[in-house]
Amino acid sequence: MPIATSLPVSILVLAAESPFSIGIGTAGFVISIVAIYLATTHAREIRRVQAAIHQTQAKTETNLEETIKIGRNTLDALHLNEVLVTDEHLAKSVKGLAADFADVIAFNDPLLTHRAKGDVKRANNYVHMAAEGHVTIGPEALAADLEIPSALLAITQPGDHFWASSVVSSQFWARASAYLQQQRDRIKAQVDIHRVFIFQTADLFDDHAQKQIDRQVDAGIKVHSIVEPQYTAQDIVAIARPGKSSEPGKSADDVLYAAEFRVDSEGRVTGIDIWSATAGHRDRVTELWNSLRGFYDGSTKHEPASDTNPPAVPENS
Repeated sequence: MPIATSLPVSILVLAAESPFSIGIGTAGFVISIVAIYLATTHAREIRRVQAAIHQTQAKTETNLEETIKIGRNTLDALHLNEVLVTDEHLAKSVKGLAADFADVIAFNDPLLTHRAKGDVKRANNYVHMAAEGHVTIGPEALAADLEIPSALLAITQPGDHFWASSVVSSQFWARASAYLQQQRDRIKAQVDIHRVFIFQTADLFDDHAQKQIDRQVDAGIKVHSIVEPQYTAQDIVAIARPGKSSEPGKSADDVLYAAEFRVDSEGRVTGIDIWSATAGHRDRVTELWNSLRGFYDGSTKHEPASDTNPPAVPENS
């Protein structure tokens, strides 16, 4: 017998056996009625809660099944279901790509977002061509040495400073007409562009190199050159956005990005690293910036041919 029921019954029995217990029996009877009511109400509430839980579980299972069904139908419509099920590598890649892209967006960094979108588009194009049995590698895939600095220059704003060193061969600038025109356009948009040409040996500073320097000076670029520098030559690009520093556009605190182009002994670009200060790489950006500024120390500034200033002399800038 349940405790809630047996207790009031026991009290009634005791009251009946003793005439002196009538008062207590009456009180016990009332208490027993209350106890029975409470026990019944409690049991009813437990059953109601259990029913609600079962109903919620059933709805959850139904919703989960519907969600899975919708997901499968979506994958089928995109022709992805069979591939993701049968190719574990692709399934992991798709999930990883989605997670990484979300991280890029969270940085709110225009350069990283631009690069990520471009890389996804290029990958999609190559896979699409592979699906047709033929892949064509166009000049855009072979000209990253031009595409990267152009992308950096494209995100500059009026008042920004675009700094660069150039260790690449003269053949690079011979095919960089579009990039040079882009620099002219950015200068008109109030972007200061600085470039120091680095010649590791004196013989590299030939007539052709001088011609390329003259072209850039005429375009409005603030050009310097240095021959046989005391530091290891590096091809670096940096963007500085003037802040509250004492040297607007020239302080490491103002530098947003720094890109390092690895160049072989023949002046060909073999690799590129881009670092973003806003994405947690301030130390590396500052390190590259200090290296870049070091090349300007002791370099020679080149003036426009029409300038009436004295001949170029070494300048610490």
